[in-house]
Amino acid sequence: SSGINAEWPLRPGFQSISDFVKDFSACFSKLDILINNAGVWSPPFDSTEDNIETTMGINYLGHFYLTKLLGEYLIRSRGLVVMLSSDTHKGGDITPDHLEVQGNTPVLFKPLENRTFKSDWVQYAMSNRARIYFAKELTARHPEITTVAVNPGATKTSLGRNMCCLKCLGLVFTPLMKTPERGAESMVYCCTQDMSKHSGAYFSDCKPVDLPEASIDPVIQRKLWEVTVQQCDRLGKYR
Repeated sequence: SSGINAEWPLRPGFQSISDFVKDFSACFSKLDILINNAGVWSPPFDSTEDNIETTMGINYLGHFYLTKLLGEYLIRSRGLVVMLSSDTHKGGDITPDHLEVQGNTPVLFKPLENRTFKSDWVQYAMSNRARIYFAKELTARHPEITTVAVNPGATKTSLGRNMCCLKCLGLVFTPLMKTPERGAESMVYCCTQDMSKHSGAYFSDCKPVDLPEASIDPVIQRKLWEVTVQQCDRLGKYR
């Protein structure tokens, strides 16, 4: 079968995603499974090439844009979207103030000023909350696509390579962390089992987990979708 080789720039943005989808559409007519697995934490650069805060831009907004551009291919096969998230979402409350548009960009997507360990952690946590909101709202708006969010758990990867304190903690807690293979188990489980009855759910350790009601606000969920669509309209070829 044919394939696609994609080279992503150091600071990826909407153009590279659009280029990938153009190449995909030239090779394939449908898509069975889309795994949104890209993720950064405390990246060395503040913004993407579209001047979106990097963590939100890569972890959430880029995934949203990619999924929407591939939507027709997923609908054609009644496909599955797996959105990687994390239990760090518990510390990532998204408020109406974050969704306020200043200029032409919501506060949530603006590059941070005077970045600190705490601000980078909160941004990462909010990106994971946004991913859960995305899975739930995509299910509500497009029930013909099955969507789940997945927590891989604490896994030995290079995610925190740009944070010295996390490197030190990693040396201490590495024996307690999952291997990448074990961290992928829930994702593989969702891709190989019938998820149609679990669309919109949050999976951890290969089973759906109930989220606290306080962590999911339907009003914020819908508003986040709306402002994200506006950004897609502004920054890329949204369809």
